[in-house]
Amino acid sequence: MDLLRDLGGLERFVEEKARELEQQLLPSLDKDAPMDRKVAALATALGAKGFAASVRPGPGGITVQLCQGHCPVQALAENSPEWCEAEARAFSRLLDVHVQRLSTLAGGAHVCTTTIPLATPTRKEG
Repeated sequence: MDLLRDLGGLERFVEEKARELEQQLLPSLDKDAPMDRKVAALATALGAKGFAASVRPGPGGITVQLCQGHCPVQALAENSPEWCEAEARAFSRLLDVHVQRLSTLAGGAHVCTTTIPLATPTRKEG
């Protein structure tokens, strides 16, 4: 991976792999479903691909946390955090919201955790 990074191709390679994952997961999601159902469908689809994914409520009930207890590319991601970053971008595109990665297995956590808002924030008037 270091050679690929040195040659300037690692980010492009990882992004391509994340887009492939995104295309594989896309048919599992109903774009018109409420966010909690989309995230549940995403967790199920990730689970079928070996990610051991689950969903739990986030603090205050305004978010959910997508948790992944296993990562098929963990060994690669331990030396190349670009994998985790690209995966989070793929989740964001799939769900059409900004997501925030809180922890990763590759970074030493016991689970990868991504926080996902249940509703798009609205602008305050006044």
